[in-house]
This record gives sequence, C-alpha cells and structure tokens, in this order.
Amino acid sequence: MKKWISSLLVLSMAAICMVVIPDHASAGTPIHYYVSPDGSDSNPGTLAEPFATIEKARDVVRTVNGSMTGDINIYLRGGTYTLAAPLQLTSQDSGTNGYRIVYRNYSSETPVISGGVPVTDWSLFDATNNIYRAYVGTDFYSRHLYVDGVRAVRARSESTPAGFTLDAANGFNLPATGMYANMASWGDPSDIEINEKVQWTIQWGGVDHIANGKIYMKQPFWRTTQYHTQYAIGMTYPQVIENAYELLDTNGEWYLSRSSGYLYYKPLPGQNMNTSSFILPKLERLIDGNHSGSLDNLLENVQFQGITFSYTTYLQPGSDEGYADHQGGVIHIKATDEMTGAANRLSSSALDFKFSEGIRIENCTVSHIGTSGIAFDLGSRNNVIHNNHLEDISVNGINIGDVNYDETKSGLNELGMSDRNPSDPRVIVSNHVVSHNTITKIGNEIYGAVGIFGGFVKNLLIDHNTIYDIPYSGISVGWGWGEADYLADYDADAIGSNTIQYNRIYDYMKVMFDGGGIYTLGQQNGSKIQYNYISAQHNMYTYIYLDSGTAQYAIEDNVMDGQIGNTDYWFMANDYGPAHFSARDNDCQYNYYSSNLEIFKTPVVNACTNNISVSGGNWDAHALNIMSSAGAGNGTVSTKNPWKGGDLTDGRTATASSYYQNLSAFSPAQAIDGLHYTRWASDSTSGGWLEVDFGTPTTFNTTRMNEYVNEGSQIKQYQIQYWDGLAWVNVYSGENPHVYQTDLFAPVTATKVRLNISMTNGGVPSLWSFEAYNNAGIAQGSYKLMNRPQHLLVTPYAHSVSPENLIQWSDDKSNDQYWLFVPTSNGYYKIVNKASGLLVTPSGHSATSVQLIQWADDGNMDQQWQLIPTGDGYYKIKNKVSGLVITPLNHATGPANLIQAADVDGFDQQWGLDLLQ
Repeated sequence: MKKWISSLLVLSMAAICMVVIPDHASAGTPIHYYVSPDGSDSNPGTLAEPFATIEKARDVVRTVNGSMTGDINIYLRGGTYTLAAPLQLTSQDSGTNGYRIVYRNYSSETPVISGGVPVTDWSLFDATNNIYRAYVGTDFYSRHLYVDGVRAVRARSESTPAGFTLDAANGFNLPATGMYANMASWGDPSDIEINEKVQWTIQWGGVDHIANGKIYMKQPFWRTTQYHTQYAIGMTYPQVIENAYELLDTNGEWYLSRSSGYLYYKPLPGQNMNTSSFILPKLERLIDGNHSGSLDNLLENVQFQGITFSYTTYLQPGSDEGYADHQGGVIHIKATDEMTGAANRLSSSALDFKFSEGIRIENCTVSHIGTSGIAFDLGSRNNVIHNNHLEDISVNGINIGDVNYDETKSGLNELGMSDRNPSDPRVIVSNHVVSHNTITKIGNEIYGAVGIFGGFVKNLLIDHNTIYDIPYSGISVGWGWGEADYLADYDADAIGSNTIQYNRIYDYMKVMFDGGGIYTLGQQNGSKIQYNYISAQHNMYTYIYLDSGTAQYAIEDNVMDGQIGNTDYWFMANDYGPAHFSARDNDCQYNYYSSNLEIFKTPVVNACTNNISVSGGNWDAHALNIMSSAGAGNGTVSTKNPWKGGDLTDGRTATASSYYQNLSAFSPAQAIDGLHYTRWASDSTSGGWLEVDFGTPTTFNTTRMNEYVNEGSQIKQYQIQYWDGLAWVNVYSGENPHVYQTDLFAPVTATKVRLNISMTNGGVPSLWSFEAYNNAGIAQGSYKLMNRPQHLLVTPYAHSVSPENLIQWSDDKSNDQYWLFVPTSNGYYKIVNKASGLLVTPSGHSATSVQLIQWADDGNMDQQWQLIPTGDGYYKIKNKVSGLVITPLNHATGPANLIQAADVDGFDQQWGLDLLQ
C-alpha cells in the first residue's frame, strides 16, 4: 500500500508538463546580481558595475540565500566566461523558502560558459607538409579541438589499415612491412588511441607501449574489451589508429603531444592561421552539480536559463580503463580476470548533477561537448530539462539515472547500493521531466550513444522532444536485460511509471546496428509509449524495440513511417536468451505503420495486434494529428483513434464506490475523460466499482479498460454489469485482465454500465480508462491475419490466386496476404482473399480436422467463421459448422499448413488482425 501511494502524485506532475511547463511564480522582492566578461570581482555586482566571474556571484549569493523572500537572479551579460575549473554548486547554493536562484542571460544577450582555452601564436613547423604548431603547455590534456567553431579531426590512419593481427593477451601484432611496422619508433606511442566499431558499440582504448613487434594496449581496457568478444562486441582489429604526429597527413587534422605540450595543425585550404579561431577544451565538466553532496545535503531550487554551454573534452577513452562500450553511453570496466569487481559506468556530462532537487535547465544551448550533455543521477528528483538545444556532443544528449544493480555484475553505486533496488529510497532517481528539447548530432565520437538515456528511473516523462541526425537510437529507457529483475526483487518504487510521448524521432541509426527509435530494457510497470512520430531509421532493428526483460509497457497511438529508411521492421519484443530475459506483458495496439514494414518478433506473452498498416503515406486524420503534434514546440492530439470505435462513455457521467482520499485528481471522471495521463484510483484494497451513466438507454456489447499497473495488476476478479432498472446484472466475468483488456458479450441495452472489482491482488485498483462500445463487427477493410507466436500470416500457397492450400508464412508484402471480412449473420463472416476473391474453406467442406484452402464462394455454411476475442486483442477463428478453429498443422510455430482443429486454448490458435488503411 505504501509503495502504491508513493507513486500517485506523478500524474499531477505529468499533467502540468504536458503542454508547456509554467515558470515559477515568485512572490516577494527579487534580488539581482550582474556579471560581465568586462566586469571586475571588486565591483558590487550591479548592472552598472558587474562582477567578472560567475564564481564571484555564486559566492556572494551564498551570503544572502539563507532565508530568501524572493528569487535571486544572477544575470549574465553577453560574452564568453572561460572557466578555470567546473562551476561547483553545493547545498550552500540552494534556493530557500521555495524561491529559486536563477542563472540567466541578460535581456536578449548570449552568455557562453566555456571549458575551452583559445590557442594563438601559431608558427610554421614543417614547411614541406604545411604543419603549424603552438605551445599550450603540459598542465592539461585535450582530445578535442574546434577550429572556427567546427570540431576538427585528430590525426588518424586510413580505415582498417592492413597487416595487423590480434594478440588476445596484449593487443595487436604489427604488420611486417609498411609504415605501421615501425610504430615502436614513433615519437609518443602512449598518446596513440585505437578504436573499432562493433555492432552497436565502439571499442576505444589507448596504447600502453609498443615493443617486440606488438602493440600493448592499456589495462584494464584490453581485459574488458576482450571479455566482450564472447558477445561479439569486443575489439579484434585496429579499425582506426589516431593521435600520433606520424599520422598528421590530411588537411584539417591536428595532434597534441602530451610530453612536449605542442599542438600541431595542418590547415584546410584557404584557412588563415592568424585569423581563424582555435579553441582547445580543457575541462570535462562545466557544472559540478553537488557531486560532493549527500542524501542529507541536497542542491535545491536552482535554474539555468538562456545560457550557452560549450567546449569540453573527454579523457576516458585514452585512460587505462578506456571506453569499453557496453551500450547507450555506458562503459564496462573489468578490473580483474574474474567477474568480481566489474562495473558499469555511465559517461560523464558537461552539466552533471547528483543529490539535486528542483533544478530547471531551460532555453539553453549545449554544444561542442566532448562528453554527454546534461545528467541527473544519484539521489536526484523533481528536476526539469525544458526547451533546450543540444548539438555536437560526443556521447549522449541527456542522461537520467544510472545502471548499477549488482555487486558482481555491474557494480554498485558510490553509496554502495543498487540503483534499481536501493536500501535507502532517497537514492531513487525520480520525477524528471525532459520536454520540448531539440537534440541533434550527438554521438559524434562515441557512435553507440543515444539522444535521451534513462537508466533505473521512476516517473520519467520524456515529452515533445525532437531528435534527429544521430548515429544510434533516439531514446533508451531501462537497463539490465532482464537479469537485474532476475537477480533481485523488482522494486516498483524505484523503477517504472515512465512515459515516452509526443517525440519526433527521425534520421537515426545512421552508423550503428541493433537499436531503434525508442528502445527499452527491463521491467517498468505502468510505463507508456504513445503519440510518438518516428521515421527514417537507417539500420536494424525496429522503430520501437522492446529488448530483453522489458515488461509492463503499453504502446499505443504511435506513427512509424517507413517510406524512407533501411529497416523492414516497425516493432519487436525480444525473446533472446532464458525466460527471464524475454520481453513480457507488454501491450502494443492501435499504432500506425507503413505497409512496407512488419513485426520482427513478439513472444506470445505480449500482445501486438489491432495495429493499422498504411499504404502510400495515406495517413488518416488521427495519424496526421499525431504527426503534427509530435516534437519540440508542438501541442497535443485533439482527435481520437477511429479504429477503436465510438466510445459510448465519452461525455457521460462516472461515479465510483470510492476514490483515493477524495482527491479530484483520482476521481471516477478521470477514467472517461479521454485523456491518456489521468486515472481513477479506488480508495480500497478490497475492490470497488466504477459506474458510467449513459443518461438514456444505450446498446453496447464491448468494454475496454486500461489498468494502471505500477506494481502489477491489482484486479484479480471482475464483472461487467448493466442496470436493468431494478438491479445490476452480470454480462461478463473475468480474471487477471491484461493491461489493455477488451471484453465482448451479447448486446445489451441499458442506461448504465459498471465495472465491479470483486477481488484484488492486495493493492488498490486504478484505471487509466474505461470505455464502452457497440461494435457491429470489425471495421471494414483489408486485414493481415497474424498468428500470435511468430506473426506469420495466413497466405495462399505460392501466393496463388487459384484454389490452393492455405499456409502460415512470413510477411512478403503481397496483396494475397490481405483478407476481407464480409459479415453474414449472427456475428459470422466470410473471409475473402483480397487478390483472388476466394474464401477460407475446409477442404472438401469437411467438418473434421482437415486442410484449409481458398475456394470459390459456393454458399456453403462452412465458409462462415466467427471471431472469438481472447481479451487482449487477439481472436480465435471458429468455423460455423464444425466448431473447429484455425490452427497451424501440428501446432507449428514456423511456416506450416493451416487446418481446422479442436480448440485446445493454444497461443498458436490465436490470430491478430492488422488493418490496411
């Protein structure tokens, strides 16, 4: 009960953040300080006499923020603020009494907080090869250089230089001949780095030394990446060798010597070394958000607005640990030859916060970054990243949460706890909003990076973001591949109720393999993927990708446009490995996808049906509404999905046995308001009822409910009832409903319908929605008939348009794989092939278990079939004469003949219907 109550308030936050997150309305008298690159820290910090540094303003604010009576604004005038060290913010820098400390741009000016240093005083070093150099010193090192605002290329080899062989114990054997045979004589071998793209990862490590004809790679990087080879993602060949003077042979390349402190550059044609701008990033982090804090000392109520953050580097890939890429901006470190001591670590970020609450980053630009962009981790909650522009970033755009769950497998966090099931609930990363941001050109160096990453997180709202032109997945939420859920009890207080909605994702997966527009891992009860518009995926696998362990996601009202791109699949729920690795208990219905796309795979413990296939880009009004609403700066959907039918509860009156603490946010009206982020919650663990008054006698034969499943379904037994004028009458009884549960029954006419919950699983039942319909039958149109286990389609053998056996076969995008349902009487249909006009028929009109064929309509009753719903979107297809159901021969899960056979309640006897719009 306590766990459930703790998660109730997220809906109020989500509702506030759906359109535009309102600014804080401050009362009292604000205090203003001003900072300018032309100021002096001896000044009083007024507009006329501003400070020179942000650190000075911060320190002054520390003396006046103990008992605030209004916001404190630190106005930054336009210009560049070059930091000597990251800006340290601790609990001393918090807003108090509910007021904020705001670092913001002055008027329309653009302040730039920079971690880079200008490089000047170039001299010609090698006239023959036109190489210049400048002395930058040896007190810092950088892996990045920006010339005239553009990221320059470090000196590097050609792709996949020939002649190297793997030495699994140490690194690589040098070629016998050619320039690489003499690498031991190169000037600074320990500056050299080697990287290789491998599937969805990039393995990147430094050279320790070169001797005896071998490259010896740094440890523990080499140990870790070789451990990865068993998963086919370890480094096995030097695809790119970089960062040596000897490789400085192409215009626009550069090299920094760690030992001498000289920076070398070979200019582009026409580039003037005296007038061009050179910025060498010195810092890895611009804002250190309470890294020295604790669960008892939070940084609170601080905002950044209208500021540009630029120029950081990232030293991790060249360190001893290197960058043994795991996935999505996470590295793996294997400290010993044994698994014990291994750890996962999320990439650091330019704006990096821990132990923080009430932080808001808004209308800012984050660019030219060597790490990830923005991060909130350990002990952070109730923070907002809104309406920012992130571009030219080496790793991830935004990171929320972390990935440590087990002492031996992934390591524990710095407090010695698991991020997924911490002993202290204050560790949980919760209630973050990432909204209306534009994210592009991330993963510029670490190609396995993602636009937005969420690890083990609770109540994460990813809303109305635009993500494009990136090398790998758009959004990734969750971690652990199911193993984390297998190793320890799932903690619904720490993980789940995450919502990914209204995002525009396109032109992604441009470099790497095995990802998606939206990608998930692990159990996340009560989570949703909805109203997203995704297009132009350039590589495998699927637009929406539920990878190992993903559980309890509802996927609805998304648009996947595959007219441009290089994948054939729009959806996958992965079943790789042991049972606990399989995606399970997810519900994917009423999504739109291009007719050239199909489902890659979906285990039977998930539901994926009633989706709409669209040919030639002929999207209906609802799909177009989703498309125009998705992305930064846009609104919300105003139409309803027409393929769900006409909801009879719309505009009616709802009452309930109780609602949680009589809070209007959980009143019965929330279940029938048509909004996807509000819900009714009972106030009793023993059950209760939800009732809808139609006002006038209304005929209905279908109900559909979407249960809130933060900690799993709480409805154990239920009845659908109607009011006959004197009493409630049961019309349907069910147990253990699906996340989306559809129940059909004989039509009834009544003024009221009721969901009666007669038994729970011990928690408080709650519904996102409860709907009623009068469905005369399925919508008219052409359908794919998909077998549930492998989504194979009912197909005439050899795609024949003549009388022929029917089989289940993979989706060939063939017209003969579509079927029309022609109603006859009493709920039966003729199933007519779209290409041939022939009907699904038992061979020889037999009433026994025989082969099914397509055959001319001869008026026989055995050519009529009944659709019997399973409750989660699938159907059994039952013959009117024999009572047998369509079944793969021998219950095969691969291509097979189709027969009519006795109903044994098998998953292979269940069929999904996807409509061709």
